[in-house]
Amino acid sequence: MKYSEKRLRQVLAALRVLVGLIYIYSGYEKLFDAMFFENGFMQRLLVWEVNVAPWYSWMGHILSEHTHRWAAFFGTVELFIGVALLLGLATRPAWWG
Repeated sequence: MKYSEKRLRQVLAALRVLVGLIYIYSGYEKLFDAMFFENGFMQRLLVWEVNVAPWYSWMGHILSEHTHRWAAFFGTVELFIGVALLLGLATRPAWWG
């Protein structure tokens, strides 16, 4: 293994850990921060409904009907993705395609 390939793998591993921590923080915020759970998710949905393409706005209406359920769902998924990235699960299949 060449030095540059080893260095590339180290940088990619550090980047994977950083992205995993970002996902964990975002999921934690959605699940355990009461202010975000009550108000923040709905505010983000309102901004998203305005900025999204008109043909995709139906999704915003579905999400805004049950914001607590969707916030819990998205928070849980983000937490699992973050933990999987931190542990390196399924990163080799994604790398080698």
